Amino acid sequence: MLAITTQSILAIVGTFVVSVIVLQLIPLPFIPINSALRIPFTLAVPSVVTYCLLYRFRRIAQRDFENRAWNSERIRGLTAGSDLDGDGKVNTEERTKESAEWANEFLRGLWPIINPQM
Repeated sequence: MLAITTQSILAIVGTFVVSVIVLQLIPLPFIPINSALRIPFTLAVPSVVTYCLLYRFRRIAQRDFENRAWNSERIRGLTAGSDLDGDGKVNTEERTKESAEWANEFLRGLWPIINPQM
């Protein structure tokens, strides 16, 4: 997340700098160079880029949160149970199966048999 935040901030700053430079170098025929009307044109493109990058950041953060929640639940399911034989590992036979876990295991074995065109 830190790398994405840094990339987004650099892209936003770069867009603001480039838009100011470009609009000062390229004369717009309908707006004089020293006019206050150049400010909205200078801020329009960076504002759109900022909005898009913030939307991207939010989407990636949400996906990362969901992946972490799913992974922690998966690890909890893998480690649920008691070490009955004392070898330091919880084997498949020693795991506690919850209602959804045995159903998922059943569907995992049944799914390859089902016609994929259904």
